[in-house]
Amino acid sequence: MRVFALVGAAVAIAGLGACSQSEESEQNAATPMEQASPMAGGQTMMNDEEMDRQMAAMTGPFADSERDMHRAMRTAVGVDVADTWTRKMIAHHEGAIEMSRAFLAQEGGREDARAMAQQVIDKQTKEVAELRSLLKDGEGQPASAQPYFSAERDMMHAMMNARRDDVTESFLAKMLEHHRGGVALSEVVIAEGKDEQILAKARKTRDDQAKEAAETEEMLEA
Repeated sequence: MRVFALVGAAVAIAGLGACSQSEESEQNAATPMEQASPMAGGQTMMNDEEMDRQMAAMTGPFADSERDMHRAMRTAVGVDVADTWTRKMIAHHEGAIEMSRAFLAQEGGREDARAMAQQVIDKQTKEVAELRSLLKDGEGQPASAQPYFSAERDMMHAMMNARRDDVTESFLAKMLEHHRGGVALSEVVIAEGKDEQILAKARKTRDDQAKEAAETEEMLEA
């Protein structure tokens, strides 16, 4: 009986140790989003500072509009996940409008790209007005922005790295990543949002952005 008791105690101690190791492993195995979350403390602040340095160092005709869009999107927080998507997409669309205006202000540029830029201005101006009509009143909840963190940061990095020597190709490359980002952001609210009116808008936005991405990619490869 004494031997069985000792064996049982050893097994229990080993089990506790395994549980402790398992819990520690789970704590250390945070997802990239959790490790880089806006609420994760010092590590995220360093990442944001690095992002700010990269944005501050950007040059070229699209630098100002791109910086403004990224900063507006990063601070866009609503009362819930659906409202946050609406606010981020307003900043997203306004960024496309300003980038298109910057392109049209350049000398030359391919005519098909200039026509596309004007279409973006016309369409996204209307889209912004529609999105504003969906905004909710109330205090912004920082947790509602958490699901968008990865998609938003990926888009920012991709757009900053989409630089070409030719102004038309640079514009198209940046707009391609911009549209892809719009798809990714919309997928988040479709998966996690609860507001049916906003979800319907998000589905249409996702489909429109996917179509525009395909068209832009085709123009870029022409």
